[in-house]
Amino acid sequence: MVNRHKYIETAALFSLYGLVISALFSIVLVEIFAGLLFLLWGLHLITVEDGWVKRSLITWVLLVFVGLRLLSIPFSVNIGASLKVFEKLPLLLLFFPIYSLFERKRLLQAAIIFAIAAAVAALLGGARVALFGLDRARTTYGGYTGLSLQLVIATSLALGIAFIDKSRRWILLLLPILIFGLTATFARTQWVSATIALIFIVATVKPKYLHYLLAGIAVLASIAPESVFVRFLETFRYGWDSSRLHIWSGGFRLLENLPFMGYGPYTFGYIFPDDIWNLVIDKKVWNYHNDFLQILLESGAMAMILLAALWGMIFRVAVRATRDADIFKISVSGAFIGLFLSSIFNGVILDPMVMPIFAFLLAILRDDKFPELCDGDRVLLVRTDRLGDVILTTPMARVLREKFPGVKVDMMTKGYCADIASMHPDIDRVFAFDSIFSTSQSIHDSDYAAAVLVHPDLKAALALAFSRIPLRIGTGFRLWSPFLLTCRILRHRRTDRHEMRLNLDLLKPFDIDPDMEIAPRLELEENSRDDAEQLLAENGYSGGTLVVFHPGSGGSTLKCPPEIFGKAAKLLIERDVEIAVTGSGSDKHETATFLSTAGNAVIVLSEKTDIILLAGVLDRADVVIASGTGPLHLAAALGTPVGGVYPPSKTSGPVRWGPLGSKSIIIRPNLEECERCRGKSCPHYNCMELIEPDKIVEAVLKLINARA
Repeated sequence: MVNRHKYIETAALFSLYGLVISALFSIVLVEIFAGLLFLLWGLHLITVEDGWVKRSLITWVLLVFVGLRLLSIPFSVNIGASLKVFEKLPLLLLFFPIYSLFERKRLLQAAIIFAIAAAVAALLGGARVALFGLDRARTTYGGYTGLSLQLVIATSLALGIAFIDKSRRWILLLLPILIFGLTATFARTQWVSATIALIFIVATVKPKYLHYLLAGIAVLASIAPESVFVRFLETFRYGWDSSRLHIWSGGFRLLENLPFMGYGPYTFGYIFPDDIWNLVIDKKVWNYHNDFLQILLESGAMAMILLAALWGMIFRVAVRATRDADIFKISVSGAFIGLFLSSIFNGVILDPMVMPIFAFLLAILRDDKFPELCDGDRVLLVRTDRLGDVILTTPMARVLREKFPGVKVDMMTKGYCADIASMHPDIDRVFAFDSIFSTSQSIHDSDYAAAVLVHPDLKAALALAFSRIPLRIGTGFRLWSPFLLTCRILRHRRTDRHEMRLNLDLLKPFDIDPDMEIAPRLELEENSRDDAEQLLAENGYSGGTLVVFHPGSGGSTLKCPPEIFGKAAKLLIERDVEIAVTGSGSDKHETATFLSTAGNAVIVLSEKTDIILLAGVLDRADVVIASGTGPLHLAAALGTPVGGVYPPSKTSGPVRWGPLGSKSIIIRPNLEECERCRGKSCPHYNCMELIEPDKIVEAVLKLINARA
């Protein structure tokens, strides 16, 4: 399997290189390499468990946008013409295989190769203008618009990559060639776009060089032929004789009777008003020279809104890249700025020469490889459900501190769990979840670098989103995940892996192994031990071997009947073992049943302990017996030997929920393991009643002897 995956990676890498090169020279090769990438991505999904692309708001918007484009075909005024969308739209979807298959290093290599190929295309195109009298530089298979847009992208990438490190300064040699080719296209809008993109990159990365760039632009403008300068000024002249203005006015007239799903993709020539078409000078025009207007007319208002949202999210990620000083992403952001300006005057996203490179750039910009946490950064773990779940979450703090020694880890829990979480030595601060807004304010004031939403609770997710923590990690399998989380982990909580390891899956962005051997550990303060000793003494404990039974479960799992626990306790009392019973107010029925079976010699601590005092009692015990519930995990985390009584179902069984550590014994009914508890429809619904008290006694004695 490993070798097969390696072959897929190698083939995909060469396909990517072929794609970025052929984008400048052959649409046929582009389609071939695109098909290979989709095929290899499919194989990747089969061979790699987490190979699917991470879902983000951008991925959802892109998918829905493409879906609306396809959905508008049946409503088209000319379905035959609209079917052309199938020839080009898959090129935009290359975002998904590129994003899923390639790491940042490979994308950087592909960007360099694209810049070199663009320089070759610029030389060829410019030479044809200079030597053979061609009116505009263009590629061998496309028009000047596509080439000029590609050169805007290549120029931005080349300049940004040259700033990454000194070993790549050679790429600056490509800039004069790329600018020469761009000039020869006479694409005036792209001249402006490239200029603004380059100014953005230099001003962001190397502001001290900005005056050199401006001087170079001034020199280039001064030596340009008069005809070039005049054509440049025509970009901003829109009199009534302007073809572009006529095209826009014709498009706006069509808005008066715009169908809900638009007129259909590629229907420009069929719906454009004839009287305005007669005023258009260039009869080779095939679009509205405006991405937003074109999508609005072709696929309706929803598609246009999604296109605007896509651009908005691109700029949001670009701003984050600027803040993080990520030079590679800043260069890509510059390219997107150029493309956005061009999209107002040209069909950028819809141009088949630009679609694959647009998808390539989008994959770079959405490459969620997060930087390592720095010394002093704070990370928040959020687990707002039950006690046992919180305890099984605490190892995340330990592995984070081991990976990043200078990082501080805090935890947010439900109120009654906060005191227990604070007993973990690697957790700096614990606070309870209050309301969405008060909690978000508290989180915001703490200036966290990252937060991990271990339990997918919507209220907690809203609090994290409102607090504007830059990195918010959680499961991707919630409808609200793309909107509230910045990093989504696509792993189902399978029953064949322990809950603690499933929690560690969420630390994948930090390159942490989720299958490491680690167990919860809690440290009790000495005064809590003293308080527990005093409570035990006040309730009749004489200092002998102490076994604590906790018959309740709070409804978290299928529990052992309390009368069976009581029978086991009675057998242990006959062996001179002292028995204590603990429980909360919700466990009254279980406690009463247990006591009625065990007899009067039991030390009754039910409803006499708070959570810290309970921890002290469990720490003092020689053995703790309970179903798979919070106190069992609490005792195990304190280092007390435990006997866990579990049902045979996988969903609540010991593989998923067992106590961690070497001092534990699992007690189960003598039945085959089932997938999940089916309730009363199961013929063994009373399976926990099959547990023999002697088995519990045997486990207790074994643990006592091992401790001795």
